[in-house]
Amino acid sequence: MNIRMNIRTSLTAIALIAVCAFPVVVMAQEVPIEGTVITFDDVVTLVEDAMWALITVASLAVVAMIIYAGFKMAISRGDEKEYGAAKNILKYAIYGAFIVFGVGLIVNTIASIALDPRDVLN
Repeated sequence: MNIRMNIRTSLTAIALIAVCAFPVVVMAQEVPIEGTVITFDDVVTLVEDAMWALITVASLAVVAMIIYAGFKMAISRGDEKEYGAAKNILKYAIYGAFIVFGVGLIVNTIASIALDPRDVLN
């Protein structure tokens, strides 16, 4: 047991020294980087595209929940408890739709302002 602890401690110390000494060993030489420069417009476009993808998925989820609520209402067969649960699902799905489309409007507005601030004033 004591030998294992000594070996583990020794290997940890060696690994720590190796990690700390690595930049000295490679002498931190400069590596030429090739490619295009990423601009602010590229970042805004990337974020906007990612948000629109998430909004699309959320919109599909809202539509699925509305269909599910309608299905539950149709098969409730007059049971007030099941019908009330389906009604709540429909209510919250509609709330979700307002939130998703509101976020879409906000993202579109912010992206438009970030890409061309002069366009907002015209």
